[in-house]
Amino acid sequence: MNGFTAASVRADLVERAATSARTVVWGPWGSGRSWFLDTVAERAPGPVVRICGHRDGARGGFGAVADVLTGLESAGLPPPELAGPLRDVTEALVRRAAPPPDGWDPVAVRLALAAALDSAPDVRLLVDDAQWLDAADVEVLAAVLRTVRAPVAVAEPRPGNALRLCGPRATRLLLPPLPVEDVAELLEAHGLPVRWALRAHRACGGNPRLEALIRDAGDVRAVHAALAASVEDPVQAVRHRLLARDGFDSALAADADRAADAARSRGRR
Repeated sequence: MNGFTAASVRADLVERAATSARTVVWGPWGSGRSWFLDTVAERAPGPVVRICGHRDGARGGFGAVADVLTGLESAGLPPPELAGPLRDVTEALVRRAAPPPDGWDPVAVRLALAAALDSAPDVRLLVDDAQWLDAADVEVLAAVLRTVRAPVAVAEPRPGNALRLCGPRATRLLLPPLPVEDVAELLEAHGLPVRWALRAHRACGGNPRLEALIRDAGDVRAVHAALAASVEDPVQAVRHRLLARDGFDSALAADADRAADAARSRGRR
């Protein structure tokens, strides 16, 4: 292998994100977006607040704004001195008070979030799975992030909401997946069979999270257990659950692949 590996490329991208005021991080499933934000958080010199979009939209409107406010409190950062409507909306967002009976006032929500972030200029804000943020959250976050100093990194499969949050001048980083050669080298370094490389790569899409899982668990079944909870394809999720129980069993893997192909041929994706 040459010295210019996917790992070295990712290290350079982490450095760029750690030193940029606004960063859009994108890449398909398997490119390690969440892993990337983990690494950026580890590099941050100050407090970090991390929020995540939810596929099912369970939080509803302003759930992400509430997560930012709660995250600031959890990080031990002093809250701004608010009074009147801004204090009331902040208390309601963090669920120390009932929501406004007449519904949320977006302007009050925006001003409350801006005041909170202005009082914590050293915080770094990380947003994962921005594609699933509620539209009301995106509108408020985009407006506030144009006016505050806090550095921000936002990840999603394709630039969309991330660009709205970070603006057109943001640093844009496309994440490369691990190639098969890097996976083989990783397996060998941890005393695992190199012959697993191609199958492991197919299973995880070259996800760099594989490295941390093997390092921590020493067992590739842990890779499948984690992927079962994160892969977007429900058929593949079942496959990973099976392989998390039985490991890289070739017969089971073949059966699972045939079942996946059969399901897709019937339009169940």
